[in-house]
Amino acid sequence: MSHKPYSISQELWMVPCLVHRNSNEYEPLYRPFRNEINAEKLQIRQTWLSFEDDALKVIVVENGARNWISIAKELNEKVHKGLPMRQGKQCRERWYNHLCPTLQKGKWSTIEDLTILEKQKEIGNRWSEIASLLEGRTENQVKNRFKSLMRKAKNLGNNEKDPIELLIQQLREGAKEKSENFVVPSVINAVMPFFPYSSMNPTGFNGLSEGIPQNFNNAQKDEPSPSLFYHT
Repeated sequence: MSHKPYSISQELWMVPCLVHRNSNEYEPLYRPFRNEINAEKLQIRQTWLSFEDDALKVIVVENGARNWISIAKELNEKVHKGLPMRQGKQCRERWYNHLCPTLQKGKWSTIEDLTILEKQKEIGNRWSEIASLLEGRTENQVKNRFKSLMRKAKNLGNNEKDPIELLIQQLREGAKEKSENFVVPSVINAVMPFFPYSSMNPTGFNGLSEGIPQNFNNAQKDEPSPSLFYHT
């Protein structure tokens, strides 16, 4: 691919450059009067900029998260004037690791930790397959979480048993304890007396409007009458 430099004046040219942020230096990737760009330099990873992210989002939304070579080509044409600054693999990693709307970056749950540890013992370091079992988690996230769990397992300080097995046992006991100590919030108990009985229809509270007047009428009598409401 040939890219002509832009001549501003007889001795001044505008050319694409590689930015070295640490030293705040610019290395020209193209020299005037040469026919080929320095493609090897373009393969060096550069920090993604906000306008690249915005363009990548639009392209993926329009075309779907597939055929990343074509996505990279379109991205380069839109924001880099056709220069091959981004490759398909870079676009794919950027989307799944940072931009995908279903991506989860929050706290890891006990169930997720147990899934990672148990599946790793079963199938080994097949992070992509393990990540497919955890909604919103990426391959890289799963790999890093496993490394974190391994450090935690080694700190348990028992040389007689497999540290991963010890950690799995600890996580299971913790989950069981939380389940046994779970208390239904008081607000749920407070509203349960007003929950409609099974006679309500699928669209709403069928029997609720009829039950309320009946209860008010019966409240004036000394003898209690059957209620349309479910009581705990």
